Amino acid sequence: MPILFAITAVLVGCAPRPSGTLTGSPRPPADLTIAVTVIADEGSTPGPARFVIEPGGQLRAATGGGATPDTLPPRTRRLSDAQVTQLYGVIVREGLALPTALPRADEPRIEVTVIVGDERHTGLHALTDPEARAVVDRCRRLARLDR
Repeated sequence: MPILFAITAVLVGCAPRPSGTLTGSPRPPADLTIAVTVIADEGSTPGPARFVIEPGGQLRAATGGGATPDTLPPRTRRLSDAQVTQLYGVIVREGLALPTALPRADEPRIEVTVIVGDERHTGLHALTDPEARAVVDRCRRLARLDR
């Protein structure tokens, strides 16, 4: 019996554990980066866009055909800690940065990525996903693009 217990303990100890980055405190980590990218054709709703919130709350934003996952948009403004906390809370609560099976990588989509340290979590969402669309809309408002 002690051998069985030891083997079980070793196997459980070696099993992969879910990351704590997206399940811990509602307060965002100090080294948090959030990237929200709309990969879509011009004229679609929502249209192509890329938003990056860097550590310290610096918001970068770009819209239009040049907004891709590889784009580092220009700086737009600095967000307050409360704004970053609210956006991070929505992403975590709705599970928007967790891996998803749909849509396929070649389909129009909304990508939500959270990076903390060396951990990266990305969720892919259809353009019609209401929670992902709400995050895109929030990012647009934060970037003051809806004026």
